[in-house]
Amino acid sequence: MSSDEQIVSFLFYTFLVYPINNWIMAPGRFSRKKAVLYSIGFLGALAAIKTGYEIQNREQNYYEFLKVKQSDNTLAIKRAYKAMSIQLHPDKNPDLEASIANQNFARLKEAYDVLMDSEAREVYNKFGPDGIKNKKTLDEAHILLELAVFYITWGMMVFFLTLGKASAEARNWIYTGQICMLIIEVSMLTSNDFKLPEWLFPYTTEYEFIALMHTLFPAFMNGCRSIGGHLYVDMEKKTKETLLQLIESNKTFNAQLRELNLKVRDISLNLRHRSGKIETVGKGKTSKTEESNGGGVEDSSNPSALMDAMEALNFRVEEHNEKMKNKLVEELKPEKSKTNYSALFMIVAYICFNIAWNSFATSDTPSK
Repeated sequence: MSSDEQIVSFLFYTFLVYPINNWIMAPGRFSRKKAVLYSIGFLGALAAIKTGYEIQNREQNYYEFLKVKQSDNTLAIKRAYKAMSIQLHPDKNPDLEASIANQNFARLKEAYDVLMDSEAREVYNKFGPDGIKNKKTLDEAHILLELAVFYITWGMMVFFLTLGKASAEARNWIYTGQICMLIIEVSMLTSNDFKLPEWLFPYTTEYEFIALMHTLFPAFMNGCRSIGGHLYVDMEKKTKETLLQLIESNKTFNAQLRELNLKVRDISLNLRHRSGKIETVGKGKTSKTEESNGGGVEDSSNPSALMDAMEALNFRVEEHNEKMKNKLVEELKPEKSKTNYSALFMIVAYICFNIAWNSFATSDTPSK
């Protein structure tokens, strides 16, 4: 997969597919479970269609062209070449245009020359036709340097695209996928023992499998971003919302308590009014007030003052609740959407760096 194709694929998934997927997973549009299933289905179907179209329209590799497997020896390759040369020779194909027949025969000769040379064959398996064209070698230091540049660039891109608490889980998923992809790629490019199962990939080279992983990675990355953001639960926000609910219920309780205080105050005033009346039962009898006050000693308890204190306490509690409510409401207000200029800058920087690096790698590739 060329650098231009990688850039187009990245922009396609980031600026077109990602917003559509976010629309599918918008809160309230579908249930939580259905939203995740629809999102995975949409991304999987789109990636399958896009990848299938690219595979269908790509040029056959040398193994497919010669109809030989990677495990076939030079004798099998010679036989396949002789059979194909008879079929594709310009003199044997009068129905084809001369230019097309010559082009097919030249490609057959090129495929034969590469697959018969063990070193060139290994380079072709790992780096594709560009590796043969640019005369790449199996230098592990150069391979690891290219991988480091690629994965560090993508790692920084992922970091800036997943900033924020809601994307923390998605970032872990993406980095885990990147690590797995890196391990597979390093094993394929630096080890001759790591081979694709021939029964499943009879003609697929390591280069093509790595290109397939690179093609699918933007879909995986943006899928993780959407699903991770959808499944994220902000516990701090939920705690604040719960406190708001408690404050509202506390206001109802305070209102009921105030109503009760008023009733107690009315009852207290009625009792004091009645006990304040002097009832003369006979000479030498004291009033009920004097008897209740211990023979004329004034009562130290004051129900009215107690009710006033309770009312003041109620007022302070309500004032405190209102302040807490205003503070929580202010903190729960959704932040104004700001343009993530850092992410946009990283995207532009990635495109420029990718073009520059590929130009440098093409012009300064070590010769065989």
